[in-house]
Amino acid sequence: MPLSKPELERVVFDKFVKHIGVKVTSFKSCNPPEPDILCDTECGALYIELTDNTSQSIQKSVHARDEATQKEAFWIDPFPEGYKHKFDKQYQTNSIACELVIYFGIHPVVGLGDHFDSRLQENIEWIKGRKHSSAFRKVWIYDYHQDCVLACVNGAA
Repeated sequence: MPLSKPELERVVFDKFVKHIGVKVTSFKSCNPPEPDILCDTECGALYIELTDNTSQSIQKSVHARDEATQKEAFWIDPFPEGYKHKFDKQYQTNSIACELVIYFGIHPVVGLGDHFDSRLQENIEWIKGRKHSSAFRKVWIYDYHQDCVLACVNGAA
Protein backbone atom coordinates (compact mmCIF):
# COMPACT_ATOMS: atom_id res chain seq x y z
CA MET A 1 0.00 0.00 0.00
CA PRO A 2 1.55 3.33 -1.03
CA LEU A 3 2.28 5.94 1.61
CA SER A 4 0.11 9.04 1.89
CA LYS A 5 1.77 12.36 1.06
CA PRO A 6 2.25 13.30 4.77
CA GLU A 7 3.63 9.81 5.52
CA LEU A 8 6.09 10.03 2.63
CA GLU A 9 7.15 13.53 3.72
CA ARG A 10 7.83 12.27 7.25
CA VAL A 11 9.94 9.38 5.89
CA VAL A 12 11.98 11.75 3.71
CA PHE A 13 12.33 14.33 6.47
CA ASP A 14 13.35 11.70 9.02
CA LYS A 15 16.23 10.64 6.76
CA PHE A 16 17.17 14.18 5.67
CA VAL A 17 17.04 15.89 9.09
CA LYS A 18 20.60 15.00 10.13
CA HIS A 19 21.88 17.29 7.34
CA ILE A 20 20.34 20.57 8.58
CA GLY A 21 23.00 21.27 11.18
CA VAL A 22 20.79 21.63 14.26
CA LYS A 23 19.30 19.04 16.56
CA VAL A 24 15.59 18.47 15.96
CA THR A 25 13.72 17.47 19.12
CA SER A 26 10.30 16.86 17.52
CA PHE A 27 8.35 17.47 14.33
CA LYS A 28 4.80 17.24 13.01
CA SER A 29 3.07 17.35 9.66
CA CYS A 30 1.11 20.49 8.80
CA ASN A 31 -1.60 21.37 6.28
CA PRO A 32 -1.62 24.22 3.75
CA PRO A 33 -1.23 27.13 3.92
CA GLU A 34 1.53 26.11 6.37
CA PRO A 35 4.66 24.41 4.99
CA ASP A 36 4.72 20.60 5.19
CA ILE A 37 6.56 20.10 8.49
CA LEU A 38 7.01 22.13 11.65
CA CYS A 39 9.90 21.04 13.83
CA ASP A 40 11.27 22.09 17.16
CA THR A 41 15.04 22.44 17.15
CA GLU A 42 17.67 23.38 19.70
CA CYS A 43 17.59 26.85 18.06
CA GLY A 44 13.80 27.25 17.98
CA ALA A 45 10.97 26.36 15.61
CA LEU A 46 11.60 25.75 11.91
CA TYR A 47 9.29 24.97 9.00
CA ILE A 48 10.33 22.64 6.21
CA GLU A 49 8.59 22.52 2.83
CA LEU A 50 9.36 19.36 0.85
CA THR A 51 8.95 18.77 -2.86
CA ASP A 52 9.72 15.62 -4.83
CA ASN A 53 11.68 16.61 -7.92
CA THR A 54 10.74 13.45 -9.80
CA SER A 55 8.75 14.39 -12.91
CA GLN A 56 5.67 12.43 -13.96
CA SER A 57 7.53 11.09 -17.02
CA ILE A 58 10.41 9.82 -14.88
CA GLN A 59 7.95 8.23 -12.44
CA LYS A 60 6.26 6.50 -15.39
CA SER A 61 9.55 5.21 -16.79
CA VAL A 62 10.85 4.01 -13.41
CA HIS A 63 7.68 2.02 -12.79
CA ALA A 64 7.41 0.68 -16.36
CA ARG A 65 7.68 -3.04 -16.98
CA ASP A 66 9.54 -2.85 -20.29
CA GLU A 67 13.25 -1.99 -20.37
CA ALA A 68 13.03 0.52 -23.25
CA THR A 69 10.61 2.73 -21.28
CA GLN A 70 12.75 2.45 -18.15
CA LYS A 71 15.81 3.71 -20.04
CA GLU A 72 13.90 6.83 -21.16
CA ALA A 73 14.39 8.21 -17.63
CA PHE A 74 18.02 8.98 -18.38
CA TRP A 75 17.12 11.24 -21.31
CA ILE A 76 14.56 13.30 -19.44
CA ASP A 77 15.34 16.65 -17.83
CA PRO A 78 16.40 15.81 -14.25
CA PHE A 79 15.05 19.18 -13.09
CA PRO A 80 11.45 19.53 -14.23
CA GLU A 81 9.80 22.89 -13.65
CA GLY A 82 7.58 21.56 -10.85
CA TYR A 83 9.59 22.81 -7.88
CA LYS A 84 9.81 26.37 -9.23
CA HIS A 85 6.20 27.21 -8.34
CA LYS A 86 7.18 26.88 -4.65
CA PHE A 87 9.10 30.17 -4.96
CA ASP A 88 5.92 32.10 -5.79
CA LYS A 89 3.75 30.44 -3.16
CA GLN A 90 2.73 32.18 0.05
CA TYR A 91 3.02 30.16 3.25
CA GLN A 92 1.56 30.84 6.67
CA THR A 93 4.64 30.71 8.91
CA ASN A 94 3.88 33.25 11.67
CA SER A 95 7.44 34.62 11.27
CA ILE A 96 9.02 31.19 11.81
CA ALA A 97 11.92 30.48 9.44
CA CYS A 98 11.16 28.19 6.50
CA GLU A 99 13.48 26.04 4.39
CA LEU A 100 12.76 24.17 1.16
CA VAL A 101 13.98 20.63 0.47
CA ILE A 102 13.89 19.65 -3.21
CA TYR A 103 14.45 15.91 -3.11
CA PHE A 104 14.90 13.11 -5.59
CA GLY A 105 12.61 10.43 -4.22
CA ILE A 106 12.06 7.85 -6.95
CA HIS A 107 14.81 8.41 -9.45
CA PRO A 108 18.37 8.00 -8.16
CA VAL A 109 20.75 10.60 -9.57
CA VAL A 110 23.88 8.45 -9.39
CA GLY A 111 25.23 7.74 -12.85
CA LEU A 112 23.43 10.56 -14.65
CA GLY A 113 26.81 12.18 -15.32
CA ASP A 114 27.67 15.48 -16.91
CA HIS A 115 24.14 16.25 -18.08
CA PHE A 116 22.87 16.07 -14.52
CA ASP A 117 25.82 18.08 -13.17
CA SER A 118 25.27 20.93 -15.64
CA ARG A 119 21.50 20.98 -14.98
CA LEU A 120 22.20 20.99 -11.23
CA GLN A 121 24.41 24.07 -11.61
CA GLU A 122 21.81 25.83 -13.79
CA ASN A 123 19.13 25.19 -11.17
CA ILE A 124 21.35 26.35 -8.32
CA GLU A 125 21.84 29.64 -10.17
CA TRP A 126 18.08 29.94 -10.76
CA ILE A 127 17.45 29.31 -7.04
CA LYS A 128 20.06 31.92 -6.04
CA GLY A 129 18.26 34.47 -8.19
CA ARG A 130 14.84 33.72 -6.72
CA LYS A 131 15.47 32.73 -3.11
CA HIS A 132 15.69 36.29 -1.75
CA SER A 133 12.10 37.02 -2.85
CA SER A 134 10.72 33.67 -1.65
CA ALA A 135 9.58 32.38 1.74
CA PHE A 136 12.76 30.29 2.13
CA ARG A 137 15.90 31.16 4.05
CA LYS A 138 17.66 28.03 2.70
CA VAL A 139 17.02 25.73 -0.22
CA TRP A 140 18.37 22.20 -0.14
CA ILE A 141 18.72 19.76 -3.04
CA TYR A 142 18.75 16.28 -1.59
CA ASP A 143 19.29 12.80 -3.04
CA TYR A 144 17.14 10.52 -0.90
CA HIS A 145 18.69 7.32 -2.32
CA GLN A 146 22.29 8.27 -1.55
CA ASP A 147 21.23 10.20 1.58
CA CYS A 148 23.33 13.17 0.58
CA VAL A 149 22.86 16.88 0.07
CA LEU A 150 23.70 17.82 -3.50
CA ALA A 151 23.47 21.56 -2.81
CA CYS A 152 22.40 24.08 -0.19
CA VAL A 153 21.64 27.65 -1.21
CA ASN A 154 21.92 29.83 1.86
CA GLY A 155 22.02 33.58 2.45
CA ALA A 156 21.62 36.37 -0.07
CA ALA A 157 21.95 35.74 -3.79
